[in-house]
Amino acid sequence: MMAANDFDTDGRTLCAQLDRLVAQGLGAQGLGAQGLRLILVEKLPDAAFAPWARAKAAREPDEVAWLDLLGDGPNLVTGCIVGLDVAGDDLDEALNVVLTGRSVVLVTGLDRSRAPLGERLFRWLDWSATHVPLTVANTRDAAAFLVRLRHHHVAVDQIVAGRVIQSLHRDP
Repeated sequence: MMAANDFDTDGRTLCAQLDRLVAQGLGAQGLGAQGLRLILVEKLPDAAFAPWARAKAAREPDEVAWLDLLGDGPNLVTGCIVGLDVAGDDLDEALNVVLTGRSVVLVTGLDRSRAPLGERLFRWLDWSATHVPLTVANTRDAAAFLVRLRHHHVAVDQIVAGRVIQSLHRDP
């Protein structure tokens, strides 16, 4: 598996780049209801994204939550919300309640959960893009999600070797 420090000698470039993406996404919120609410990070392995997401959620528990979909064992959702490790069995109203009030939700496991969750995943992403100021989800293939989320303002940032190589913004 790839770790964040596999991308450069000190491991900071990737983390700094992801932090910038979040800051830029939150800055777009000043645009009001038409602002950016969903960023799909493309081409970055979950094994590199997840450690950064977990650490950010632990460091900023009042603002940031991290979810790993189809987590290990019997739990569908694992992660870190309000600084606590959590596990749940569905993308449901109880999860949405504990996410309410977070400024950022970071999501891994999007690709492996797409087929098993189907429509539930897309309904939850729609909820998140509507109710959370910024959702940043990691995927190998953003196109699989863009069609279903076309009614939202979505950005796709491709990250290779710890650097954004392409940034596309899609207006609804």
